Amino acid sequence: MLRRLPFSLTRAAALTLGAGLAASCVLFVGVSRLEYDNLALVFAQEADERVATVRQGLHDAVEVVAVTNQLFALGAPVTRSQFHDFTTPLLQRHPYIQAFNFHRQIADSERAAVEADLNTVVPGSFISEAQGGRMVPAGRRARYNIVQYLEPMAGNEAAFGFDSATRPAINAALARAHAGRQVAASTLFPLVQNPVPQPSFQLLMPVYDSSGALIGDTAAVVRGRELVRATLAAAGLLGKQRIRMSVYAGPQAEPANLVFSSGGDAGQPGTDPLGRLVAPEYTARAAGTLDVAGRPWLVEVTAQPRPSPPTTSPPWRPWPAASC
Repeated sequence: MLRRLPFSLTRAAALTLGAGLAASCVLFVGVSRLEYDNLALVFAQEADERVATVRQGLHDAVEVVAVTNQLFALGAPVTRSQFHDFTTPLLQRHPYIQAFNFHRQIADSERAAVEADLNTVVPGSFISEAQGGRMVPAGRRARYNIVQYLEPMAGNEAAFGFDSATRPAINAALARAHAGRQVAASTLFPLVQNPVPQPSFQLLMPVYDSSGALIGDTAAVVRGRELVRATLAAAGLLGKQRIRMSVYAGPQAEPANLVFSSGGDAGQPGTDPLGRLVAPEYTARAAGTLDVAGRPWLVEVTAQPRPSPPTTSPPWRPWPAASC
């Protein structure tokens, strides 16, 4: 015959069970907090690494333009052959550079002689501007800022003789470069030599004659997406799941300023079952600006390591501004 347990024993068992559940809850909260802290630390390290890598890649591009400018800063006339020999190894080391240019400022009175010189390099060349998606002879104006030297020529023929003064983005960058006597970056603009739109910009530095008068500039045309991708790839930072990075050639995340965007599927489940259990809602976003030769660039890194959507606002972690 079954005997009924005393009431006090039943209550003790219930209290024991309750205490065990309470301890489990406390332990779960503690482990969850540790998991969140660990994820935040890992994300901060990954975000910092990516931003530092992109910053270095942009800095290297700026330095290339400064080095090229030294060819003209020596004072002696620079020939096309010398420009070719100097820039060829730089193009091999930096494949994201579409072209190196020497823009020369000329007066309208020099136009006929300059066009004759251009024809000795590429027959049929003329000082040009873009109209309706094609290159046409530039309209008459007091002064021009033409692409006189161009490397490599192959694939960039359409830009040879182009009057860059017709590009407001280049004019603004040259004005800043001249004012500061240093490298300046332009905003994004379409390439006249490439019918397929791609986010490109120029880094340019002024050139002066022996009297200190501005006579032109040296410039590198940079394919921004390729620069960022190549820099990240060289550091082994591409293709990682749950990390997304976007780079904008401007202070705001505007589609027109987007240079590069990559990342794995943030919704992919992780391989850590415990992490998915104790920190299912973790997301993070870090944003900050880089100074790229006088222009602010926005960099965003986001992470959603777990498959569940967030129910609270993700933590923000800004970077201090840094120069390239």
